[in-house]
Amino acid sequence: MGVAAAFFLGERGETDVLLLERDRLGAGTTKGGLGGIRHQFVDELDVRLSQLATTFWREFEERTGSRHDFAERGYLFVAETEEGMAQLRGPLALYERLGVPVEMVDRIRIRELVPGMRVDDLRGGRFCERDGYGDPLAALAGLGAAARLAGAHLVEGAAVTALLREGDRVIGVRTAHGDVRSERVLVATGCWTAALCATAAVSVPIWAYRRSIMESGPLPALMKIPLVGRKDRPLRQPPTPPRSRRSRCRRRSSRGSARGRRGAIPRSPICGSSTRGPVTTR
Repeated sequence: MGVAAAFFLGERGETDVLLLERDRLGAGTTKGGLGGIRHQFVDELDVRLSQLATTFWREFEERTGSRHDFAERGYLFVAETEEGMAQLRGPLALYERLGVPVEMVDRIRIRELVPGMRVDDLRGGRFCERDGYGDPLAALAGLGAAARLAGAHLVEGAAVTALLREGDRVIGVRTAHGDVRSERVLVATGCWTAALCATAAVSVPIWAYRRSIMESGPLPALMKIPLVGRKDRPLRQPPTPPRSRRSRCRRRSSRGSARGRRGAIPRSPICGSSTRGPVTTR
């Protein structure tokens, strides 16, 4: 999020963008992301944002000058129960109104989409051929390079530990190297947002919970099939004890970016720097 924000600010003509990265770019969630790109949400705003996003991913090389492969192989959600099928049918009217090509599929079609998949225990599924996935690290590299060319400063190893506040305004961030003042602050810290915003007495209802991912080498038989998800699996319950949430975030801190006067923020050290723009944390 932070690097993308720096890129889009650069596209708007902003030249004084500072992004503060706690570790190395891509060391956090980006590195472990699946890169899924899909339209199949139940909220209209999410669907509309996805339509804008897929247009951007198709134009990525033209916009950034870097290559990024957007594999439009589709998303297939399957269900084993009638309840699950009802959930899959629920947003069909929304998709039709917004022009998203989504179809309900039976077992025969599922077997065609995913050869070799067991389908005798399925009731059916929902498929969108315009969904797919990209490469998070390749996207990060392209966005970061384009942001730098536009004048952004991307500083690694500069953890943001707190937001600075005067009255009702956030005026900058605190880092291990000192404070950075800015007219605007963009927080992009994901599940660590709540803890960071709390330093400015701002409550944000975001918490963290563990997810697991297994990574394999290339499997040619799976290279051309859609991403598959099951709709009627048990709902994951988010953790409730505040201490558990904090302990799960302990390994990572905030990242960020700030926009201000050109050349006002040196790469290192940044102690005592001041800007006129936004600071982004992730």
